[in-house]
Amino acid sequence: DSRSALQIETLPRSIIILGGGPIGTEFAQMFQRMGVSVTVVESNACLLPREEPEAGRFLLNILLKEGARFLGERRAVRAARTAAGKALVLQGKDGREETVEAEEILVATGRAPNVEGLELERAEVAFDRHGITVDNAMQTTRRGVWAIGDCNGLYQFTHMAEHEAGVCVKNIIRSRLLPFMLERMHFRAVAWVTFTDPEVAHCGLTEAEAEERGIQHLVLRYNFDHLDRAVIENEPGGVAKVITDRRGRLLGAHMVGAHAGDLLQELVLGVRLGLKVMDISQTVHPYPAFVQMARRAANVYYIQTVYENPRRVALLRWLGGFGRA
Repeated sequence: DSRSALQIETLPRSIIILGGGPIGTEFAQMFQRMGVSVTVVESNACLLPREEPEAGRFLLNILLKEGARFLGERRAVRAARTAAGKALVLQGKDGREETVEAEEILVATGRAPNVEGLELERAEVAFDRHGITVDNAMQTTRRGVWAIGDCNGLYQFTHMAEHEAGVCVKNIIRSRLLPFMLERMHFRAVAWVTFTDPEVAHCGLTEAEAEERGIQHLVLRYNFDHLDRAVIENEPGGVAKVITDRRGRLLGAHMVGAHAGDLLQELVLGVRLGLKVMDISQTVHPYPAFVQMARRAANVYYIQTVYENPRRVALLRWLGGFGRA
């Protein structure tokens, strides 16, 4: 797994990475850049299936250019040891099987909760294959029993575990004195970063999720190629993608590009507080700092809703002519 992979003392000549999510992608790029021949196997058609498709395709192209091999829409059927190392039998969507070999195999398909032996049933603490069931106050189905971090299966990130811990500690204290005033977790603006080069950053709803929920939305895109600081630093590749409702309220923000994890945070706050793109657009951002990216992306809203709207353009022209008269 990812822990043991960091403890190896000798690099293998080749490695198969099973799973193209954040951990698998990070390790794929790391090993490839250290001279290891890398093959990534993923059940979906592209890397990072939880991210915006543009991000997965962008990062996949980088890995392929760096020499990695990608086998998408395949699942592992069985593995075996060979004289040269290890073999993995894969099955495609059409049912056909193929075998790939390497010195080592890294399984990066996620972790299952280890609850055996805890006798949670006797304590009336509910759980499923994802983890221990909790409410948004971090309390389990048994009053006075709390669960935070990876064990509850909500979001397996260090920063989320830290945040859940803060909420939980407050609620443990309040539950005895003010049980009706428990603090609640808000999951609308959960953010995470895949630490590849370039980084991939995610917060809130994706375009597909907005469509699934039937939300009338707009998609604002701004390329790093147009950001002066990115051009100056020779890091122009990448894109910012912001999801808003029809009135410009921030629903989600996603980036792939240089410093994406740092640049996203302004938009994370916007999603958390329910701000509109106007709040970002009307905030002064130093030039030519990378932080201009958030404002540039926000400005796309006005390009789409005003300057690319024939009726509004005609109205603006009429008002302009009326003023001159």
